Amino acid sequence: MNLTLGLVLITVSLAARGSDIGVAPLRVELSPTVKSAVVTVTGKTGPGQFLQVTLRRWTQDAQGKDRYEDSEDLVFLPRTIDLAKTGKQLVRVGLEKPLTEVEKTYRLFIRETPPPVDPKAKSAKIAVVVDFGIPVFVMPAKPVRSAQFEDIVIDKGQLSVRLVNTGNVRLKLVSLTAGKAQFKEFKEWYLLAGASQSYRARLTGACTAGPLSVLLRTETITVKRDITLTPQMCG
Repeated sequence: MNLTLGLVLITVSLAARGSDIGVAPLRVELSPTVKSAVVTVTGKTGPGQFLQVTLRRWTQDAQGKDRYEDSEDLVFLPRTIDLAKTGKQLVRVGLEKPLTEVEKTYRLFIRETPPPVDPKAKSAKIAVVVDFGIPVFVMPAKPVRSAQFEDIVIDKGQLSVRLVNTGNVRLKLVSLTAGKAQFKEFKEWYLLAGASQSYRARLTGACTAGPLSVLLRTETITVKRDITLTPQMCG
């Protein structure tokens, strides 16, 4: 934060809409039959402000955390948007490289530039800028959707489990339950192909000897694992 610039920037990351700017659709899917798509950007920017469009390769590390790096794998135009005059701009995204057997994932970032600095301003001003990150999925010819639970451990009423995406395309997670237990780390987000995520839940109050089902629901599939609890697990 550099107050000498006369601005204090606050970046607002949004999936669909922020301030007077909106984007649609919320995600892009490319495939052997759909080789290009259009993202519509609408709204109005302030005087001297623009929207910058960039593409970043999207992966997930061993802990399931999102990682990004600059990429030129896809064609996307334009790279700078001025909504001051038209109020609407179409961003075209298309394939440039051959498809692979595993889905490739990207984020198309549309970022608002900060307003010009007033050289006569005597104090810093707060400027809120919008940052959209649209998921872009390049699907393989034969998508396989599957997942499994691994490394299930129950000790003193504490359940830990690792969810692995064993398919070749992403899964959009919807819910994860184990009886009445709540997985605090769970988020409704994507688990990319080959990635994994670990979760923990406290079974206290719900931990009694007998059957327990760990159930994952996604947009496309459901995964269930039955466990038999023993008094030692709940102790």
